Amino acid sequence: MIHLTRLIFASVASGLFLAACSTLPPDAMPATEDSRTEGITPALGARPLRNLPRATVNPPPLEASRLPVADAPPPAMEPPPPDPANNIFFASGSDTITPAGRRQLSLIAEKMKSKPRADVTLIGHTDDAGSSEFNLALAQRRVEAVATELQSFGISSRQIRRVSYGNEASGAYTCASASCRQNERRVELRLSGD
Repeated sequence: MIHLTRLIFASVASGLFLAACSTLPPDAMPATEDSRTEGITPALGARPLRNLPRATVNPPPLEASRLPVADAPPPAMEPPPPDPANNIFFASGSDTITPAGRRQLSLIAEKMKSKPRADVTLIGHTDDAGSSEFNLALAQRRVEAVATELQSFGISSRQIRRVSYGNEASGAYTCASASCRQNERRVELRLSGD
């Protein structure tokens, strides 16, 4: 086994030695007048390379379909649609509760009355139309409209918590469709303590 290891080592070492010592044939050495070798002194006895293709300085252009796209925006990813049972939807720019919204709030109020320890957190959302300041104020007005409606159905103000996000809560989501933007114009109701 030791002799086999020595034999392999000797073969590899001699192969490396021969590769390091090999020289190009005299007619295959770089040309001294070539700009690629300007200022380089050829080895003793070396002759310049002749008739070799020049290296391409500029690589060929890539096809348009193969060009890297580093700064392309990520594809639009819309949020999942909200649960209609726990959301009151609004028209664009409006804080007026629709008749369907009033019916939904009436059902939620009845549910809360049947569970005396229940409370609700109202979370105001908007679409991304308008400035952040406008959307935050609009979300707050929507939250107040829903809170007032719940109180008109007999829910105590102590059972109502209010949060307004405007369009800031969407985070990684981008609405690209009208239906997505409509789904963001809402007050979300999160019931707890039931």
